[in-house]
Amino acid sequence: MLAIRLASMRKFSASSLNDKWMQLRYKEWEGERGKGKTQLQNATDADLFLKKFYSPFSGTWWDKAYADSIFKALPDNTAKQIKPTNKIDNISKNSFLPFALNVLSSHALICL
Repeated sequence: MLAIRLASMRKFSASSLNDKWMQLRYKEWEGERGKGKTQLQNATDADLFLKKFYSPFSGTWWDKAYADSIFKALPDNTAKQIKPTNKIDNISKNSFLPFALNVLSSHALICL
């Protein structure tokens, strides 16, 4: 039920990519809210639940140290463009992209 509410309120897709995070976060959420009080009532609840999912730089430019750490995670490549995205659902299994690397559970790096 939680996954359905997150999808409808915040377009957040629960999947095998983030299943472990969802399970751990639910346990935390239950501890924060109390047993039997875990249902998301509104968009504010959804935002609070998802707050820990996003990277520290969601919605803003990365600082140099963070960018350097992500760069080090990349395999050798000749890509001229690297597009970070937190919209994993935009990457299909049949994609022609050279590769997509899931990083920090909330970003994918697409090298073109």
